[in-house]
Amino acid sequence: MLETIRNIICSYVDIDPNEITESSKIRSDIGLNSFDLVNVAVDLENEYGISVDSKSFGGIKTIGDIMKYIESVKK
Repeated sequence: MLETIRNIICSYVDIDPNEITESSKIRSDIGLNSFDLVNVAVDLENEYGISVDSKSFGGIKTIGDIMKYIESVKK
């Protein structure tokens, strides 16, 4: 899952995928802005066949949070 998330994120920001870890902060460490984050959410919906709730997803701070969110909605 981490590899997939890395690939999605790297299509929006110029960062080495290996620098992205579960503890990476979406805004300060990776540099995603609000527009990028919306696009990432759409890509995650398409990749995992999930529906992302914007209110819940808006509180996500780290890559680990994204992974936990995906796991919680896949059930």
